[in-house]
This record gives sequence, structure tokens and C-alpha cells, in this order.
Amino acid sequence: MKQALEASQTTARPLLEIDGVSKSFPGVRALDAVTFDVRGGEIHALLGQNGAGKSTLMHILAGVLRPDAGRVMIDGQAVEIRNPADGQRRGIAIVHQELSLFPSRSVAENIFVGRLPRTAGGFVDDARLIDDARALLRALDIPVDPSAKVRALDFSLRQLVEIAKALSFGGKILILDEPTSALTEIETANLLTQLRRLKNNGIAIIYVSHRLREVFELCDRISVLRDGRRLGTYDTAKVTPDEIIAMMASRTIASGAARRTAPREEVRLSVRGLSVKPSVRSVDFDLRAGEIVGLAGLAGAGQTDIGRAIGGLAAFRAAELRYDGRPIRSRTPTEALRDGIVYLPADRRAEGLFLRLDVRQNIVASTLRELSLGPWMRDASAAETASQFVRSLRIRTPSLRQQVGNLSGGNQQKVVLARGLTVNSGLVIADDPTRGIDVGTKAEIYDLLRGLADAGKTVLLISSEVPELLAVCDRILVIRAGRVAAELDRAAASEERIMSLASGDFARAS
Repeated sequence: MKQALEASQTTARPLLEIDGVSKSFPGVRALDAVTFDVRGGEIHALLGQNGAGKSTLMHILAGVLRPDAGRVMIDGQAVEIRNPADGQRRGIAIVHQELSLFPSRSVAENIFVGRLPRTAGGFVDDARLIDDARALLRALDIPVDPSAKVRALDFSLRQLVEIAKALSFGGKILILDEPTSALTEIETANLLTQLRRLKNNGIAIIYVSHRLREVFELCDRISVLRDGRRLGTYDTAKVTPDEIIAMMASRTIASGAARRTAPREEVRLSVRGLSVKPSVRSVDFDLRAGEIVGLAGLAGAGQTDIGRAIGGLAAFRAAELRYDGRPIRSRTPTEALRDGIVYLPADRRAEGLFLRLDVRQNIVASTLRELSLGPWMRDASAAETASQFVRSLRIRTPSLRQQVGNLSGGNQQKVVLARGLTVNSGLVIADDPTRGIDVGTKAEIYDLLRGLADAGKTVLLISSEVPELLAVCDRILVIRAGRVAAELDRAAASEERIMSLASGDFARAS
């Protein structure tokens, strides 16, 4: 990377400065003398593969972790952030990937949770609560009714409520961790518009994302981390996505390697009349052995419910399912596993992992019966099985005994995949397997899915990212309003056509 790329066009004094910050954990140097700054009225992207040090740096700024060396400066003054409350008092607001809102409560109650205004008699002052929330939302130019229930809002508006909640403490530095990972294209566009308004109001925004298209559309500057070190800070207009990818991954990531083996003719899974309340209505399709089939659609169209129903996690009705020609009716994940179907959930932390257990225990969790002798686990066999997958999937962990909750997001996702692969299944349902992980790990997961299909397994890939489906799948089923709107083979599919079909714009899709 040429030195000329690294630049700083803005001359305003930095609002936040990270100066030589280092942090180590047993066996891992997470940050190594990282230095960069963020200015008021700037959106600054922080990019890097999972495990590059982004989360550690964010935790230091939030007051969750203390640095081993270096300093943090706000408005030119060195500060010591002792805990999250201290970070809030100093104007640092963080919105994490998993939102922390109460759906049954109002927007105003969520913004001021734990700080609700009270009357002289000790009761909640509802009028003042609404007025305070309305004033804050107006100041931030956020178009949300403070009296609305959060469950009635779409995800982009919920994200804005989370931002308002974070900034309600007087924040002037906003850190966003994968803010669009669960949003549709339209919701994403709405959120990006709102972030530009916050920028224009002088808020300094650190934007952590793996979606480079958004980064180049939204951000003023980009800082790249790799292996705990800052490789550089670049004006967005003077660098290309390919250059950023090469820096993050230390190699060029191909978006779609050619499949080595053509799908077979025999039908692995036949689905007829599948209905799942309230989203899916009488869906029919077939999956062949050795192919990767994608489910595309707008959020809420029903593609996730289809996968969960086949995987035994959602009740369905009026359906005939045949696996290798024999009828099946998997009502639980255990029954689905016995039928040869494994489901890998999108929410790895809530549904895919035992966060307090170690890597070994998580990987072998689905095969405990085979690895046990009576009530006791055969530790040597479990360790050997786990070690094989750690090596083959390149899971970055100090040891098999590392608590899985301490791994980076991409490595957690690999542990979920490893556990699914320990089961002798013919059909793998992968629901958003690359959500919130870096481009390098994405490429590894794509290769893994292709390898499964080349070995004769069937892969049903549910993804919110259309380019991902185009890169990996042999066929794509577009789901709209709970039905199959179209079936496209790889040659006939394009991002514009899929999005048009998903939104019902059939004139553009034809």
C-alpha cells in the first residue's frame, strides 16, 4: 500500500484520540500500539478481520477493559475510563450488534430506562417522560414517536432508538458495531441517512462493519486493523475496496470460486405444501444431492421460518417432507438430526453456542452419546474430535479449553459449523452463517460450504446478503410474502433481479 494513500484531509482537532494502546490476554496480543483519531462531524470506519482487535478496542473505549499501555484522549485531555458508566459520563456511547431494547415498552421508556422521571409522589411522570424523549429525538433529528411500542417499529427504527438511548447520556462520540447486520436494504438506506444527519450535528461516529459497500458510501475515513495492529488510516475517496480487502486479509478474496462438482439428479429433500404461521404459505421446492440452494428475500418474507421448520425449530402444518424418498416429520432438532438434517442458526450467541462452555464442549455437544461411556465423556476422544475441526476450520483459539464466549465472532461461527459437521447429515441448513464476520472468514466459510456440496451433501443457504448467494449458490429461490416468487439458476440470477422479485417489482425483474 502506497504511503500516498494514507491521508488526513480534515484539519479540525480530534475529538477522540487513541494513542499507542496495547492489550494482551493469555496467549494472545489483541492490540499492539494502536493509534488513530476521530473528529467531530466525521464518520470513521474501523475495519479488520474477526480477531483483528476491533472488539478489544471498543471494550477499552467503553470502560469494560483497561489498556496495558497507551492512552485515550477526549478533547485533547488524557482520560482513564474506569467502567462503562464512566465512559458514558465522558460522552462515549456504544450501540452493540445485539440490541438491548424491551419490545413491550415504549420508545421513551427504553431511552430512559433506569432513569424514568418521577412525580413528587414517586410515580413515573409519563408526561415529562414523553416530553423529554420527544425533545431528544427532535434534537437528534430521529423521526420516531416516543409513545410507540418498540415491537411495532421496524429494525432500522429500533436501531435509531438504541442510538438515541446511547446518546441520551450526553454522548458526543458514537460507536456502532455492525449496525445494519439485521436490516433490509431499505432499512439500511434509512439508517445511513440518519447517521449522516447525526454527523452534520457534530457527532463523531466510529462505524464498525464488514459491509464494504456501506463503508464506502457513508464513511469519511477508514482505519484498518490486522492482528492487533493498525495498518493505516485512509481517506475513503483515495482507496478502493480491493485495497482494503487485501490489507484486512493479507490476500485478495475471490467472491466466488467455481464449483468443482456438478449437482446430482437425485432429490435429497422434497418439500410440498409447507406452511408456517404466520409467514409461510404452502411452499413447494426440491433440493438435490450435491447442490447449494439459496433462499433470498426481504426481512420477514419467510425464508428463515422455512429453514427453522425443516430443521425442527418451528411448528409447521399441511406439509409433506420427503428425505431421500422417505417421508419425514421432524418436530424437534433432535428428530431432524436423526433424519439427516442439521440446522445452523443465525443467532449464534443465543441459539448456536453454550457461551460459558469451552471450545471442545461446544464442538462435541451434538455427539455426546457417541463420545460417552455411560455417564462419563471420553475426554481423549472428545479432544481428538474437537482438535480435528479446530485444525480443518482454522479456528483461532489459545486452546480447546478456551471459553467460547471469549472468541471473536468469526471463530464463534466456525465453532457452530464444526458442531454441525460432527453429525453425519446429508442436508445442512445454514442460516446467515456469515452475519457480522469479516471478509477473510467469509471466504473460508464459502469454501467450506462448497466442499460440503462437492462431497455430495446438500446445503440450504439462507442469507440476507444477495452477493453472498450469487457467489455460492447453484440455484436461488426468491421468497416473497411467504411464497416462492421465483427460482433462478446461477446463470440467470443477478442482484437487481433478485431484489426486484423480492420486493414485487416484476417489471424490473423480467
